[in-house]
Amino acid sequence: MGIHLKITDLVLVFVTSLIVILISIIGWNRRGLIVIFFSLGLVLFIILVLLFEGFRRNEMDNKRLNQNYRQIEALLSLLSVINPRRPLPPMRRWVISPDFANIIISMVIDHKPKVICECGGGISTVFTCYCLDDLKDGHVFSLEQDGKYAQKTKKNLKAHGLENYATVIYAPLTNLTLKAKSWKWYNTSFKKELEKIDMLVIDGPSGDVQKMARYPALPVLYDTLSENAVIIVDDAKRKDERDMVKAWLTEFKDLEYEWYDTEKGCVILRRRSHKKGN
Repeated sequence: MGIHLKITDLVLVFVTSLIVILISIIGWNRRGLIVIFFSLGLVLFIILVLLFEGFRRNEMDNKRLNQNYRQIEALLSLLSVINPRRPLPPMRRWVISPDFANIIISMVIDHKPKVICECGGGISTVFTCYCLDDLKDGHVFSLEQDGKYAQKTKKNLKAHGLENYATVIYAPLTNLTLKAKSWKWYNTSFKKELEKIDMLVIDGPSGDVQKMARYPALPVLYDTLSENAVIIVDDAKRKDERDMVKAWLTEFKDLEYEWYDTEKGCVILRRRSHKKGN
């Protein structure tokens, strides 16, 4: 199998061993066995720290490999459903992951929404529009807080020949008051363009705007949701999104949620009387 230690690792081991030996030699002349026991304890401590560090790193590497496999599997599944005309933009990191994209695609295929609203778009808009192109029906309204990113999304849609299925709205963040609390959220003038929303995808604004930055989505848009609307929330593993969903369930008593163990976590909300299968 061979040794996989780097030169820096060997140097660290050598320096640590040398320090322990020096402590033992000096201590033996002054304190005798007490220092020897101390040195042995120090050596044992260092060995255990290194062993546990190696174990934890190996555990994290295995989790990353498993997650990478799941995302590759999800991407292959995704590409079996849609047939991109052009190369797709990069995914994961701050962009949606393939497993979340699969949930969006499945919901569009299953529910055939006429009106879709995205709080934060991009590659998700492209996937959604491919589904609508296959269905030959429906329209996406995609809200974007950043003007440059909005233009980039428009450019991608045009490159894929999907621009007729989406309206990308540059909606800069403005001050909004809900229940006496101030929020930074999309300029709400876009609401006049919307009919009843059949599918609401919440993946913005960016989480660094403020605590529970995406909370206003449901209070602002609840009155525009159709009776059988589906609400899809990304990044649900983050504490802010978990707290946000709890707040919504307290405020909107007719909602129930389903949890999906995607890379970043996904929650789907529906009214109780319109849960899947009812």
